[in-house]
Order: sequence, then C-alpha cells, then structure tokens
Amino acid sequence: MQPILFRIGEITLRTYGFFVAVGVLFAYNYVRYFGVKLKNIDKEFLSNFLFYTILIGFLGGRVGYVVGNFEYYRNNLLDIFKIWEGGLVFYGGFILGLLFGIFYVILNKKDLLDIMDISSVGLYLGLSIGRIGCFFAGCCYGMPTESFLGVVFNHPESLAPIGVKLLPTQLFESFYSFLIFLILHFFLIKNILKKRLFFLGGMMYAVFRFINEFFRGDNKDTLLYNIFSPAQVISIAVFILFLALFFYITKWKEKFLK
Repeated sequence: MQPILFRIGEITLRTYGFFVAVGVLFAYNYVRYFGVKLKNIDKEFLSNFLFYTILIGFLGGRVGYVVGNFEYYRNNLLDIFKIWEGGLVFYGGFILGLLFGIFYVILNKKDLLDIMDISSVGLYLGLSIGRIGCFFAGCCYGMPTESFLGVVFNHPESLAPIGVKLLPTQLFESFYSFLIFLILHFFLIKNILKKRLFFLGGMMYAVFRFINEFFRGDNKDTLLYNIFSPAQVISIAVFILFLALFFYITKWKEKFLK
C-alpha cells in the first residue's frame, strides 16, 4: 500500500495521519451537530468535551501501543512521539477516553447517558475512517493467506511484512465499525434504545473485534496461553460489563430513561 500520501522536501504527509485526522474531524462534527439537534446539548460544552476527550483518547491509544511494543521503544524512545507513523491501540484510547469523558461530564453536571449515546455513534464513524489509514500504513495487518481477499504490501516504509499476501484485517475493522455506526445512527434518529446506545455499540464492537483478532498476523507473540490476544481478553470483559449495564439501565428505566 502507500504509507506516504506525498513528500515535498522535508515535509511528509503520511496516509495514516491523514485518515486519522479525517476520521476525528467527521466524528467531532457529527457529535456536535446531532448533540445539539437531537439532545439539545450546549454546543460550547460539546466542543470542549470532544477536544479534551479526543486528546486523552489519543494519549491512551499511544500508551497502549508503546506498552505492547515495549521491546522496540525501550531502545527508540524518541519514536514514541512519532504518532503520525502509525501505532494506536483502540482499546487503550477507548478506556482512557471513556474514563476522562465520564469525569468531565459529571464535573459539568450534564446528562451522562445522553452524551455517551451521541458520542458512541461518532466514535464508530471516526474509527471506520481511521482504520483505512492503518491499512495504508500496514499496521494491524492480518495473517498470511492464499485467498482472493489477500493483499500484498510492497512499499519499503510499510509496517507490514513486504511481499507477503496478507488478510486486510484493517479493512475488516473499518467495515464493521461503519456497520455499527449505521445501526447506532438509525437507533439514535428513531429514538430507539435511548441512553443505552453506548453499551450496545460497545458490545457489537467487542464481538466483531474478538473475531477479527483471530485473523490478525501482527499479534501472535502476545497471545495469552497461545489462545487469546490481549484485545480479545478486553473484548470479553467489555462485552460482559456492557451487557450487565445495558440490562441494568433497562430494568431501572423509570430512573434512567427520562
């Protein structure tokens, strides 16, 4: 694939950074627009909330990636800051961003579940676009294959193995993230399962991510007991927790679903 979008002298625009930036832009504007239109949330609050939460989310995603590749970064400390070259762990950003977002919303005395609803829809829209950047960069690549789905990375700066036919697991995640976005967007517009969309989206993502991890080729040295990857263990935990919270809110709907 093409990890470099263009290079002019010392200026380089990496395809990964471009798609991540576009994904963030789309997600940011989606949440701002529908947060005001459907939830009547203050626009200034939303702008501040999104800015800080996205920033913290990127930090969590980068920390997760660095920890998972510590053997490399311990000898290349400056490369930790080269986020534009690729290297974000979704669950790292998701968890840290979520914790900060909850804190920020409660601090400002806003409706937490309403904001989680609208934010979750934008999250999967942004993720679906950002994962295309992963594909071009070659990170998060799949296992070798002889199927028609396989793609070959030939660019010398690709993060994937060169000249090997691999499953495009990045595009698999882009596809199912966009599917989750479409489902959540429909429910949001139709006011279905209100104040539970965040947990519904999290459960769907956990299932898809758990399955997709079996086809990844970049994480085989991190398998736990040669069975599950760390992302699969987190997926299981997220699914169970979110399922419990989904039914808890539904059971006590008179309290939560106003």
